[in-house]
Amino acid sequence: MNILNQKKLLYVEDEKIIRDQYLKYFENFFQEVITADDGEEGLSLYYEINPDVVILDINMPKLNGLELSKKIKESNKEIPIILISAHDDKETLTSAIEIGVLLFLDKPLQRRSIKKMLEKLVSRFESKNIVPLWNVNNLLYTFNNLQSKLYCEGKEIKLTRNETLLLELLMEVNIKIMYQEIYEGVWKNKNKEYCESTIKSLINTLRKKLPENAIENEYGMGYSIKYNL
Repeated sequence: MNILNQKKLLYVEDEKIIRDQYLKYFENFFQEVITADDGEEGLSLYYEINPDVVILDINMPKLNGLELSKKIKESNKEIPIILISAHDDKETLTSAIEIGVLLFLDKPLQRRSIKKMLEKLVSRFESKNIVPLWNVNNLLYTFNNLQSKLYCEGKEIKLTRNETLLLELLMEVNIKIMYQEIYEGVWKNKNKEYCESTIKSLINTLRKKLPENAIENEYGMGYSIKYNL
């Protein structure tokens, strides 16, 4: 669950005893847990703290869980929202699905359902961090943004620090870049004059670890990634 240790959770629950109980539990998994006791406060805190995950009770004063979920999704369609309800209501479940809620859990929460929720969140965040780059001869190359590591069919391809920075730079800009931009992006020095041979050497060593023609060079235009999926 390490990836959740870097995430902020907004937990909105109007019943204080329940809120305090699960707050202590959630604090074991998330970097920070911020709580609110009604929908309006929850919405205000959402805009203030920009959480990574939101867990909401359905039945709350001022704004209920569905209403709050809808407003949050209007601001950020990608944020995972978990709704908790004490009632098995098919109409509510249908509305939650239409809004784009990640999970709909029964109240009171059981350890099994919490475990399922945490596993789904981990899977959601990990999939967002994995970028497919090339599929060559049925070999899939991916880059894990969280780890800053390159993989081929799940096996890590060892890159040096500068090779990693160069690959990330090429992926980030997604356009042709010249030697000066590479030098500034990898060596982080705008004032010192770059050495063309050093940059060419770095590009060549990175190329050897990637599929053929993965890095393109157009004379006078610069270098870029050629994706192949």
